[in-house]
Amino acid sequence: MSEGLLASTPRVLTPTGWSWRRLGDLASEVAERAGGVEYSVLSVTKHRGIVRAEDYFKKAVHGRETSNYKVVRRGQFAYATIHLDEGSIGCLRDDDAGIVSPMYTVFDLRDGIEREYLLRVLKQPESLATYRTLAQGTVNRRASIGFTSLASLYALIPPLAEQRKIAAILSSVDDAIEASQAVIDQLQVVKKAMMAELLTQGLPGRHKMLKQTEIGQVPEEWEVAALGDLLSSGPDNGLYKHLSAYGEGVRIVRIDAFSNGEIVAEDELRRVRIDDTETERFRLATDDILINRVNSLSHLGKVGFVQTLSEPAVFESNMMRLTVNKAKVLPEFAFAELASERAREHFLSRAKQAVAQASINQQDVKCFPILLPGLTEQHAIVEALGTISRRMHHEAESLNALVNTKSALMSVLLTGEVHVRVDEDAAA
Repeated sequence: MSEGLLASTPRVLTPTGWSWRRLGDLASEVAERAGGVEYSVLSVTKHRGIVRAEDYFKKAVHGRETSNYKVVRRGQFAYATIHLDEGSIGCLRDDDAGIVSPMYTVFDLRDGIEREYLLRVLKQPESLATYRTLAQGTVNRRASIGFTSLASLYALIPPLAEQRKIAAILSSVDDAIEASQAVIDQLQVVKKAMMAELLTQGLPGRHKMLKQTEIGQVPEEWEVAALGDLLSSGPDNGLYKHLSAYGEGVRIVRIDAFSNGEIVAEDELRRVRIDDTETERFRLATDDILINRVNSLSHLGKVGFVQTLSEPAVFESNMMRLTVNKAKVLPEFAFAELASERAREHFLSRAKQAVAQASINQQDVKCFPILLPGLTEQHAIVEALGTISRRMHHEAESLNALVNTKSALMSVLLTGEVHVRVDEDAAA
């Protein structure tokens, strides 16, 4: 059994004033059905908790007959009976009531338990591991955990005033995380709009005359060139090695190493055993551009830009490397073009669809038309896009720090390792 905040039997060692409480003594199952009453249909998600299904899926995913659906009222809990071990559990906060599929389990808490506190306990990674030991069933991802099984577990519970204070502290961090993520999301929208404008119309106020080209109107001074005519070498397909060769040796870049599409994240690099000839042939250099050439449609054509590497690294076979002629185009500008929505549409239009994956070849990449201003304007455009990219990177670092802070707080507050100071009013 996982040594977490849930246990099959109460443990002897507990923080002062805390106790192990059986979930069945803290909560009771709810079996209210919709009948002929119309409610909003809800879904229980892993990361967002209980949400309206139509908002989450952007379309109806349920049948017309909902009379047997279960009612969830504000403050009640619901979880996916066959996906509880994946974290699909939540508490209804935003609606007075709604309904969920009969496949969900609904329960309510008795007095003396802070809902936000218990929800955090139930969604802890250690708790998810505990659920897997309870699972009934033999088919993967179809193991059912009914309320009787959940109710048999014991949870580590502090006094109510501490529950409320802990929940308030963690909620304040959640608010900061949400605000930070909102800033990043907005910056992404702004950057996308800037790319669409700068890469097709140039710097504001600089160009008075436009000309018609195969990809629309562009500044009269600009050229349109096939990407293949701007390369000094490549495209080159990456290194293929059997899985048995992985584990040690030279670092090898994969699709997951792209951090925000702009740099190679070194903590995501793996290692592979290869000889000196292969190392030299597939070795990455600063300013190389990588394109994901084989993957699902959602990741096909994803690009990465190599800025710095602390040691030699090569790239995997599912990617393609481009090295541009710097006398004609700045590497950062070419990368921006390849990261644009226009490039994405180009690659999707030329994708060869297999059973589970799609692919593009070297000719598909070489024929991509690049809009080409002079090198001075390329540099100015790159700098403008770089300013917002650096702001996004700074915000991402702040968000990561907040997430780490929350994780650290949860590990000490939910276990009682650190006690919170409770106000007298809260304790009353």
